[in-house]
Amino acid sequence: MSLISCENLGKFYPGQKALSAVSLQIEAGEYLALEGVSGSGKSTLLALMGLLDVPSEGEVRIQGQPTTALSFSRRCQLRNRHFGFVFQTFNLLGDLSVLDNVMLPLQYSEWPRDSYRQRAMERLEQVGLADRADSLPGQLSGGQQQRVAIARALVAEPDVLLADEPTGNLDSGNAEQVMALFARLHADGATIVMATHNPDFAQRTQRRLRLRDGQLQED
Repeated sequence: MSLISCENLGKFYPGQKALSAVSLQIEAGEYLALEGVSGSGKSTLLALMGLLDVPSEGEVRIQGQPTTALSFSRRCQLRNRHFGFVFQTFNLLGDLSVLDNVMLPLQYSEWPRDSYRQRAMERLEQVGLADRADSLPGQLSGGQQQRVAIARALVAEPDVLLADEPTGNLDSGNAEQVMALFARLHADGATIVMATHNPDFAQRTQRRLRLRDGQLQED
């Protein structure tokens, strides 16, 4: 059984087809790149996979379970259990410490409250930032902020890490650090789906999918 199965996905907006008839399967342990220019449908597909949005047609199955017809609360439960998200703009809360930012997803998980700090510190250690736990995001470089965002995405032990242009706001040196971190995470067994327009980074993954005008062109 595939970890994620997308079946004839379509997403339509007034006057625009963001996605059309996209089907694919993702297995546990895969490292996959979604390639395409801006507007090709990469972010839309990631949002549908991660249950952040509902398709206009088609179905997303998580470990065989259909999700499109589920209630909002049930979709949120599945999303929090199965997915960690990394965004291009980091999305850290500027008035919270690095540690508090990383602990945030645990508030919506089943992990006991007395484990939050230890779990968050373990993830910060994993990304090499345990010594900045008490800092505010604004005191960190862009690359450091993205590594904090990755720690936050991993803290609740999701099945899949979904990364939407995770190096898009970084210089080349910091982008390389993030890609090296992804390689280590995958080597440790993580399932990663990364949207990118950078062919050099895409070729470091196991599998590359190309989207063009909302349609899957290559697998």
